[in-house]
Amino acid sequence: MNRLIVTTLIDNNIYDKRTVGEFGFSLIIEYKNKNKIMFDVGYSNLFLTNAKKLGVDLNTITEFVLSHRHKSHTGGVPHLLRLLKAENQFIIDKNYFEPFLRNSVGSLVKSQIDYADTIKQHLKRYPTYYVTNEYRYSESIVFITLKDELEQSKSLNKQNVREAIVMIIESKKGIFLFFGASYRKFPELLEYLYKKYSDKEKWIFGGVVLSENDSEWNFLKNQIEINNIQQIELSHCTENSTFKKLKEIFPNTYFSGSGKILEFKDLD
Repeated sequence: MNRLIVTTLIDNNIYDKRTVGEFGFSLIIEYKNKNKIMFDVGYSNLFLTNAKKLGVDLNTITEFVLSHRHKSHTGGVPHLLRLLKAENQFIIDKNYFEPFLRNSVGSLVKSQIDYADTIKQHLKRYPTYYVTNEYRYSESIVFITLKDELEQSKSLNKQNVREAIVMIIESKKGIFLFFGASYRKFPELLEYLYKKYSDKEKWIFGGVVLSENDSEWNFLKNQIEINNIQQIELSHCTENSTFKKLKEIFPNTYFSGSGKILEFKDLD
């Protein structure tokens, strides 16, 4: 069946009262009975609880995407890998294991090194693809990398860059965009979508961080107007103030939450 089902397995909001929430993020994305993708794994092992409540069989996952290395998106990896077989494909950014946090004198923060090394050890048994720039994974799935320079502060070196993966599912009906956190690059993501898919309807899923800068919001409003966006599903790390402001610009903006399931039919 040509359909797409998006299940929010973990989020800091709760949609289905049978489930639990945490400061983390995980989606299950089922597409055309070909791909069953786990996009991020949350902060802890609570995704296991929600998977059982929602009847999600994690042993049937075909791909695992780690959008970026924040623990709220990858902390569940050790719990996940104990359950899985070695043939599953992992997809991460090529610089995933390069810790970005530095102290005031520019030295790498040891806790970031240790955490990255822990994830690296867990992934040794599994086939892993490292995304660079733009990568067509299949006929319908494209991955791109998102880079966002951090502002200089007492604890962060201004040369540091946050890197994340964005997943795009293409169908004849429209484009589905998934990201763990857009950092401050959400308007630019929409600009990218318009340039590449100007004639397509679009559905957006992910966590959004935006500044209070009026010019940024005006640019965002313009991108929303020209992009033919059908729905925005905001998730983990999106502040209430950001949600309210986006809702004013685009009424079809919603908060997701643990246990929320959206189904899109007749995609082709």
